[in-house]
Amino acid sequence: MEDASDILGGQLNVAQHGASQPWTDITFLALLYYIVLTISLGMAVYFLQPYYAQLRDRRYRKNLRRRHGIPDHDRRPFNLAFAAAKKAHLNRDSKESTPSTVNTMASAGSQTTVLQRQISRQRLNGAIFQALQEHAKQVMKSL
Repeated sequence: MEDASDILGGQLNVAQHGASQPWTDITFLALLYYIVLTISLGMAVYFLQPYYAQLRDRRYRKNLRRRHGIPDHDRRPFNLAFAAAKKAHLNRDSKESTPSTVNTMASAGSQTTVLQRQISRQRLNGAIFQALQEHAKQVMKSL
């Protein structure tokens, strides 16, 4: 009988002895694929790292400026933009606390009511402050 025949009569493929070709061996191709993939990913990380660092720095600076009240459209250096934002914030606070911000379209009666409320608040705050001072003096005398 022949070595290449099957029991059922079909042709049997018999492996040939000798060196197999490396390009047809599946494990060699898979290994080569993973090596190339690893090298290309490493190169991508290496070359994209400065762009990622720049993105992180830009995000950090924008968040820092936002925390200090500087709007995103303000491109001035931080110290100038911070001084302007602080000044604007102080102006806004002082306008809210002064009686001159009363709506000019309102009637004169409502303006006087607003002024009276502010004056009464100031008197109340003054009275509370005086009471606290007297209490502190009493506590100091008892010590």
